[in-house]
Amino acid sequence: ERTAPLKGLDLLEAVKKTSPLTPVIIITAFGTIESAIQAMKIGAFDYITKPFDMDVLLVHIKAVLRRAAPGQTAPAESTPLVVGDLAIDPAAH
Repeated sequence: ERTAPLKGLDLLEAVKKTSPLTPVIIITAFGTIESAIQAMKIGAFDYITKPFDMDVLLVHIKAVLRRAAPGQTAPAESTPLVVGDLAIDPAAH
């Protein structure tokens, strides 16, 4: 039996609880002003709606990287993030 699909804002909340310094860019095909505002309140770095140009995504990613101080990175997270059937183990990458 398969569980219900994970909603993007639920995943965003889980990521921010586990790793608050991790920048998250939401990419959605079902964007609304309300969901964009909610995502930013939860802690998304940015919110992009599909379809989008890859150059636009690269601009957003470069903005995330510019925000980090030169030579400084977020602390390594050792705790796996598990939400529903999804598990992300930073130590495995």
